[in-house]
Amino acid sequence: MNNGPLEGDGSAKYKADDWSYGTSLGVVYSPQPGTRLGLSYTSEINLDFKDKLKLEGIGPVAQHSLQERGVLDAATKINMNVPQTLTFSIYHELDDQWALLASANWQDWSRFGEVGIDLDSNKPKSISLDAKFKDTWHLSLGTQYRFDRRWMWMAGIGYDSSAVDDKNRTVTVPMAESWRFGTGLTYTLDPQTEVNVSYEFVSMGDMPVTQEKPDGTRISGSFNNAWIQALSTSATWRF
Repeated sequence: MNNGPLEGDGSAKYKADDWSYGTSLGVVYSPQPGTRLGLSYTSEINLDFKDKLKLEGIGPVAQHSLQERGVLDAATKINMNVPQTLTFSIYHELDDQWALLASANWQDWSRFGEVGIDLDSNKPKSISLDAKFKDTWHLSLGTQYRFDRRWMWMAGIGYDSSAVDDKNRTVTVPMAESWRFGTGLTYTLDPQTEVNVSYEFVSMGDMPVTQEKPDGTRISGSFNNAWIQALSTSATWRF
């Protein structure tokens, strides 16, 4: 938190947790042996976080301004929506060893960008923020190769559209369109148990940022050649 040219930076801390519930529905149709079509839906989930916003080192000017607005020592409630999703997928076996997979996914990120903030203080108020997020699309194509009845290799490529335009990107949530490249192995211990290990590389390219702060000043910069790597393991048990 920058207070101005004559004062040092301050800090803000907000810590909270919540639980909620949602619905997941899916259907699989097999038009012929070795081919499956799937459609799945996950509902939106609403989360309400409650805590007092803790500010330190903000300086007397900013402290007086926030106190006048009823922000200091206010019980703060933040309302967020985890987006609903819809996924269509295809699985097709070419032979006893090779299979092809494809999927298309839609996510309602425009709802995630709408955040409600309620301040419970001597000057209670409600604030609605719109990060101007857009709905996103995900497309992927993959393959599986089964060495034998225990070992299977997987690889795939995917594309995600950006949830924000360049002009609406912020330093706090620097999202952009991305390309995903992944590979992995599955080992079958028995008919009920599988062990998986996978690696994924996500490339987001250059992400320019031009963000206007509440005091009217602007932050300009760029996340150059942004990328993410992930190595994961999991186990599947059927019963």
